[in-house]
Amino acid sequence: MSLLSAKHLKTTEERLAHLSVLQELTVTALDLFDPESTADPFLERVAERLGCLVALWVAVEDDRRVTLAGAAGLSEASRALPIAPLPARDGDRDDDDTTTVTVPYPELARTDLLRWRFRLDVPGAEGTQLSHALLLWFDPERPPPEEYVPALDRIVNVLVTVLTHRRLAQDLRSSYEALARAQASLVERERLAAIGELAAVIAHEVRNPLAVIFNCIGTLQKSGAPLEPAATPAEAKALLAILAEEANRLNQIVAELLDFARPGEVLLLKESIEDIVTGAIQAVKCAQKTSAQIELEVSRPLPPQMLDARLVRQAVINLVTNAVQAMSDGGRIVVRVAEDALGGRPAVRVEVADDGPGIPSNVLNRIFEPFFTTKAFGTGLGLAVVKHVAEAHHGEVAVQSTGGQGTTFVVRLPSSPA
Repeated sequence: MSLLSAKHLKTTEERLAHLSVLQELTVTALDLFDPESTADPFLERVAERLGCLVALWVAVEDDRRVTLAGAAGLSEASRALPIAPLPARDGDRDDDDTTTVTVPYPELARTDLLRWRFRLDVPGAEGTQLSHALLLWFDPERPPPEEYVPALDRIVNVLVTVLTHRRLAQDLRSSYEALARAQASLVERERLAAIGELAAVIAHEVRNPLAVIFNCIGTLQKSGAPLEPAATPAEAKALLAILAEEANRLNQIVAELLDFARPGEVLLLKESIEDIVTGAIQAVKCAQKTSAQIELEVSRPLPPQMLDARLVRQAVINLVTNAVQAMSDGGRIVVRVAEDALGGRPAVRVEVADDGPGIPSNVLNRIFEPFFTTKAFGTGLGLAVVKHVAEAHHGEVAVQSTGGQGTTFVVRLPSSPA
């Protein structure tokens, strides 16, 4: 009885060892899910655990060429040897059986080697079958256990599943790459369209002041002729003033383009928001001739904020300038600075409110678009720059407008943006 128990225990231990080997091979086969992986590590593990001399993975391509997909136990010289293509089909003969290929490797020159053959038919595109085979050669004096054969059949089924999903993963990757190329092409077309729109805006805006400048220059040139002067000193002075105004207009166009095109990186320093807004209001008063009253309201003194002073100043200048231009008949513009919150974090709020005619509802949702403007002049970049500055600080800008009752722009900037 003890002999039977010992024999049964030995048999059980051998089966457990075999199952452990097969489990290890199955786990190794799962590594082939990655489309970037190769079959060599799997075959090397197969050769090591099963004790075979050579392990090959071959595949038949559509033109009946046989290629080596992976190998273990072959020299580099043998790997370089080509495998003869399968012969053309003759009638109903199935000559594309991958397990019948003849391999030219010196390591397999012995005629007494034992070979195990496992065919893998992997589904291909449009219902086709891709022929693969796992070929194992053993020394007759060290044959593998026969019970490995049915278990290896199951591993082959695992390999078929792995190769099927690997192909799907490759198809998915190809689709992603095609989508990325299409997206890049679309972005490029949009960029070119934006450049074309920019060129049209610049051409239109630059030609008007240039025409005035050329006319003034022509008149001044005539005044220097020996004949009767074309312009009196007073007229010449007026013409020079026009030249300066139009030159400043050209400079403003270039400045807006640079502000809009400048990268979004910000230089954060502790700055007084009150000083920034006060300086911006003074800049507008000096540059704009207006009868509108511009007032600053600060709820209470605010501590220094982490801001890019140059960018924030430009944003406030743009908002106040828009308010001044909207109130050609005069009125009241109020700039308010106060503490606020944004996304649950401390923030500072800058409001620019006017009592002008307001913004029509049909254009309200487009005012932050680059190059969009309803004015007879301007590039349409002022509010786009404001939005650019707010987003560069991880803040936001909003607008409220009612016809005949004025417009209010609100810029919220976090006190300590990430």
